[in-house]
Amino acid sequence: MEKFYPEKLDEKTIEYFNKHITDGNNIKEIITKKINELGIKNISITEIDSNLISLITLINKPKKVLEIGCFLGYSAITIAKNMPEDGRIYAIEKNDQYTQIALDIIKEIGFSNKITVINEDAIDYLPKLSKISPFDMCFIDADKENYPTYFKWSIKNIKSGGVIIAHNVFLKGKLFYDGDDKEQNKKSRGMREFLYNFFTEEKIMHRSIIPTPDGLAIAILK
Repeated sequence: MEKFYPEKLDEKTIEYFNKHITDGNNIKEIITKKINELGIKNISITEIDSNLISLITLINKPKKVLEIGCFLGYSAITIAKNMPEDGRIYAIEKNDQYTQIALDIIKEIGFSNKITVINEDAIDYLPKLSKISPFDMCFIDADKENYPTYFKWSIKNIKSGGVIIAHNVFLKGKLFYDGDDKEQNKKSRGMREFLYNFFTEEKIMHRSIIPTPDGLAIAILK
């Protein structure tokens, strides 16, 4: 079977490309420092992800974006800095601590005028955002078992020609996990259901899986 990604890259090659795809500012450094201070798991997007999301945002030129899963704000800032000046991103984050840190970092970076962080559970809050749809773009990077719900909402609330991006579709090699870990089973089943919908949804004009470190699914709607 032909693989769509290199099986192994040497460290020199990885270092070379990482050097040339950085976002050119200190956003990643600020967030990484905060993660280390808190001693929490780093679930931010990578700089490779950021580079691709920046490209998609620049091409699509969205003025209204929804982000499901904000963490400390790296992806929201990545999108906001590439949106038009009158653009607005609504970023949902259910963790109280992460929300406050994200707000502080977003203010420090200078994007409070573009980013609204909503401290709510996305499952409960999405119906309220339907009232201000359609959105131009949606970035999904939250609890994996609920990806199917987030995707179905996006299909209904993203405009024609709009973009849906979903992170972590490789699920760190556990997409087809079938062991004794009940939480992992829920995540794996949720991601497989999402991908089934992603590959069969008739309202998608074009779809692609980009082999970043943990995979980006990208869909353009008819």
